[in-house]
Amino acid sequence: MLALPTLVVTALRNNIDLRSAELGPRLATADLLLARAGFDPWLTLATQRGRQANDVLGISPRATQTSDSSSATLGALFPVGSQVALSLSNSRVSSDPFGITSALPFPTSHASGLSLSFTQPLLRGFGRAGTYGLVDAASASVESARFRYARNADAVIALVERAYWTLRQAESDELVLRRSVDASREIYDRNVALQARDVATTLDVLTSERGLATRETQLWEATRQRTDAAERLLFLVYGEEARGATLLQAPYVHTTPDSAVVPVVPTLDAAEAMAFAQRSDVAAAGRDVEAGRRRVEQSRNQRLPRLDFVASYGYGGTAPTARFLTFADSADLRSSIWTLGFSASFFQRNDAALAVDQRAQSAWEAARLAQMATVNAVRAEVREALRALQTERDRYLRAGDAARLGEREYAAAAEGARLGLVTTFQLLLYEDQLAQARLLVSQARFALEDAGTQYRLAVGDGRRGYAPAGVRGEMK
Repeated sequence: MLALPTLVVTALRNNIDLRSAELGPRLATADLLLARAGFDPWLTLATQRGRQANDVLGISPRATQTSDSSSATLGALFPVGSQVALSLSNSRVSSDPFGITSALPFPTSHASGLSLSFTQPLLRGFGRAGTYGLVDAASASVESARFRYARNADAVIALVERAYWTLRQAESDELVLRRSVDASREIYDRNVALQARDVATTLDVLTSERGLATRETQLWEATRQRTDAAERLLFLVYGEEARGATLLQAPYVHTTPDSAVVPVVPTLDAAEAMAFAQRSDVAAAGRDVEAGRRRVEQSRNQRLPRLDFVASYGYGGTAPTARFLTFADSADLRSSIWTLGFSASFFQRNDAALAVDQRAQSAWEAARLAQMATVNAVRAEVREALRALQTERDRYLRAGDAARLGEREYAAAAEGARLGLVTTFQLLLYEDQLAQARLLVSQARFALEDAGTQYRLAVGDGRRGYAPAGVRGEMK
């Protein structure tokens, strides 16, 4: 027996289309990580050793100078555009031979220093929108991708529900035709027995046999359609796992029996309000517009000239012995420096930034138009779903009336045939009409369930009652 909730949960785990849709949030998350990478702190380490030799041929002896230096710089760029860098340096320089005219104050000089620099954009790159806009846009795109994945999950659930009810209808049709075959066989056996007693004619036997053969061919076709429906459902639910023993079960699987629930049709205003509050594609369209707006804000900012406020401070010194930023001896040399100023640069024609801005503007407008199209599509789908739900509800109730009348009509015809008032041909017609009425109930039941699925998909309520669909393997 196949239970619909179990099938839906399995499909959310195995369905190939949904597994493919999982890549959307993962790719969007990778883009977000890439955009954030530019704001990661950086650390630069450097070390080097050098040796310089000088001499004047025939006049002065060779003089050598050996140096060892190392430095470290830690910097960071903040979302508001500010950039800070802290640098530490240490070096050792020795001269051989050392002369009073040497550029170094000591035979061996040890120098160390600390510097801090700060840069704040005042036009281009100023504020969060000018610097961090692409990261904010990527974050909105991640949310949009997750919403679209959720909508894909809703669509997969709707597909599973429809495949399930298609199988249920095929089972019901097969059952109706099997009952029709049994009734036809009963008529045929009765006529054969009556002919043996010279009560029924050969025509009665032939007519009943022809009716039995016709219904048996219909039953075979219904059995094939049920097996096809079962296989389609298994492929949809199990994805890559739909092979071997799983498919061999198709002729034997059946849905879980239940009773039809006649729904209450909501009002149009209530259905539209629910759709706009719950549908993931509506939320995704809104996040796409937000991402486009963020990109436009940054692209506009990049068209401004660059004007930066810059400041720095440095402290250091030189000593004859190894030490770091401590200069206490009388012969030590120490120094400090600070700077404040502005740095400006202008473009004659900033065509690259203009092109990026125009592209961002067009993408934003396209996202806004797509959002409007999504809103209209939601309204249209809700209206269609409500009409379908109301129509199929009334149709199912009336089909039940037709089936009950058909049952009474056939019972009366069977009694008439027993009394010799109804011919075999007429009895088969009544039985065929009863079978058609039962098939109509089966079709109406499937149409009602399909309308319910259509309505839940239209208002974004398809996942209620099932396990939530999560994005597997999502980057954090």
